Amino acid sequence: MPELPEVETVVRGLRTPLIGRTVQSMWYDWPRTIHSPSPEEFAARIAGQTFRAVKRRAKYILAELDHDVLIVHLKMTGRLYVTPRDVVHDADRWVHFRLDLDEGLQLRFSDSRKFGKVYLSEAVERITGKLGPEPLGDDFTLAAFQTSAPSPVMLPAWYLILSTAIRSSDQRCIYCGMISPIMPASNRVAYRRPLDMGAMQRAPACGVGSG
Repeated sequence: MPELPEVETVVRGLRTPLIGRTVQSMWYDWPRTIHSPSPEEFAARIAGQTFRAVKRRAKYILAELDHDVLIVHLKMTGRLYVTPRDVVHDADRWVHFRLDLDEGLQLRFSDSRKFGKVYLSEAVERITGKLGPEPLGDDFTLAAFQTSAPSPVMLPAWYLILSTAIRSSDQRCIYCGMISPIMPASNRVAYRRPLDMGAMQRAPACGVGSG
């Protein structure tokens, strides 16, 4: 599954080719890719809207339109890219959702495992409202980090801290030398050195001593 930095890379790569483009039509061949609204309402609402911004919230890609937000979660194997209509990519064999844009472009969502989801919503909070602070954002403070749950339980909880892989959360804690994975966070922060979330994000997912 793509981690947060990979999703951020996708977002930055979409901004230049997508912002300013207008949706002409929608195509899909796997209804379960479309989370909400219904495919029929989705197609009717998005047609004619222009992309104004591309942002990220956790691992959700947020493409702001005139009246709605196109929300995409890549899940395990999703790829989202803008390309000329007549250009064929290797990933096209798994495209299950596509938007035809002006200027002869397409926004394609390729997903071989078919776990990815697309949403169209007027209110992003309906989808992302329970998520916690961004781990590198200004609102991620020591107070936000403190909780009575043990660190390995707390870190993977998306409503507390975003984008920490379950299998590697306690390994990152040990690597950074800041957090004991069996100690409640509220006790740990009282006497250890300040939390360095930058180090947490840069720590290798495989943990200490791996090669």
